[in-house]
Amino acid sequence: MTQPNHTRYVPFIVKASGLGAALGTLAPALVITILTGLPNGSLLHPLDAAETVLLLLPITAVSCGPFGLIAAFVGGSAVFLRRRRIRSGKRLLIESGIAGFLLGCLFPFFDLAANSVLLKERPQLMVIPIQLLFYPILGVLCALICALAFRRSFIEQNRQPNEA
Repeated sequence: MTQPNHTRYVPFIVKASGLGAALGTLAPALVITILTGLPNGSLLHPLDAAETVLLLLPITAVSCGPFGLIAAFVGGSAVFLRRRRIRSGKRLLIESGIAGFLLGCLFPFFDLAANSVLLKERPQLMVIPIQLLFYPILGVLCALICALAFRRSFIEQNRQPNEA
């Protein structure tokens, strides 16, 4: 007997949102560490790189973690609503990647809105052009990690009884 949709949706979306928030916090910290560590050679010292990531986590948790939570909620909901059409892992990865790309492109606007609320003034969109490249890439990577994390249970729930 299958569970009603809402009882399968709530645990899935809570787990996906939590993973999205964690990835939204960790991924920018890793990227910043790599990009700043390449020119000065600090990546050659793993303890220095790990220390940099740990020091960046509180900053990225405040600025990027909430977006990861919201993006995983929205993207996970979109994929969950399309679950009847998704019968293979390949399709799940493709649809998740597309959702991650689109949501990653929205990060600068989320950041601008969040900063305008926190700073209580009208901030300007301060984005280095290379950042515009990294937002969608990180969005795709985080979406693919989330899709891979939930792939088995998601695909197995959506298989027809005659599929093996």
